[in-house]
Amino acid sequence: MEEATHAAATLNEAIAAGPLWLRAWIALLILTHVASLVFVFGRVDGKLTFRPECAAIIASFIAAALAMDWIYQSYGYVRLFSDSPISSSGRPRMPG
Repeated sequence: MEEATHAAATLNEAIAAGPLWLRAWIALLILTHVASLVFVFGRVDGKLTFRPECAAIIASFIAAALAMDWIYQSYGYVRLFSDSPISSSGRPRMPG
């Protein structure tokens, strides 16, 4: 089982050292979650109301960020695609 670890000390450093497409994808994901802040409050019948759906999106974003940081601190940067049970040749890998 091949495991690639990253020399970065923090998750942010590992992301910053990653390829451009990865940084762009993560930026897009963050932007879509942060955009929900615009919709936390809305007007219904002329009154400003709180929208719990948007608050749930923000809460899940914060929980995911904390979980990712904890997992990175526990295991480091792990490249999961190399651990696939099917090798690039299409044949199942033999254990061991």
